[in-house]
Amino acid sequence: LDQDEAVLARLFVLGGECSYLFSTVSGARFHTEPQSRLGHDTEWHPDAVRKILDAAEECMKNCIHRLRLSMTVIRKPRAVGMVRAATNESCGEIRCGSSIRRENLDEVTISVKCALDELDLGVAFCAFNGGSDVWVDIGNKSLGVRAVQSVVGCGPHETLHFGDQFLSTGNDVAARRACCTAWVADPTETVGALIELREALQSAKQQQK
Repeated sequence: LDQDEAVLARLFVLGGECSYLFSTVSGARFHTEPQSRLGHDTEWHPDAVRKILDAAEECMKNCIHRLRLSMTVIRKPRAVGMVRAATNESCGEIRCGSSIRRENLDEVTISVKCALDELDLGVAFCAFNGGSDVWVDIGNKSLGVRAVQSVVGCGPHETLHFGDQFLSTGNDVAARRACCTAWVADPTETVGALIELREALQSAKQQQK
């Protein structure tokens, strides 16, 4: 990135809804920030996190069996997902295959969300249809946006979240509780909106002079 150091110092990347925060250091390299910078709202007891992920994994496997889906479950430290998969018989590897009908993905998403809501463990989570898969992440984008706002020192009225999954089975809807949002279809629309926003801000500055 060919940018001023002051600009790079304000570039952060948030991953896993609100699980991982990366800052930009000299040479445009990313540095993993300590969990404490994300705030206490994203710190939950490991046993509670495990129970959430265990329940989500079990529900996904039940859905795969009940709906007869050709999918497999992937477990991560703070997430569990269900993806279309096929076995490469020559080497026994699992690889992603073609997509599943949206209705099936929505059914799994809703089933998992209902199952996790019943646990009432006090752990924020996000169950969402990713378009070709289903994921459950620990945390959500509302907490993630608030964490970034705290790090950079801005408020909801100074924040704009771009997303493409604002339905009840999406993972962007939670961000609406933390800031203004813009629904886009792809990265090209995001770039276009940012250009328009920059021009509008520059015009406002000129009018204030």
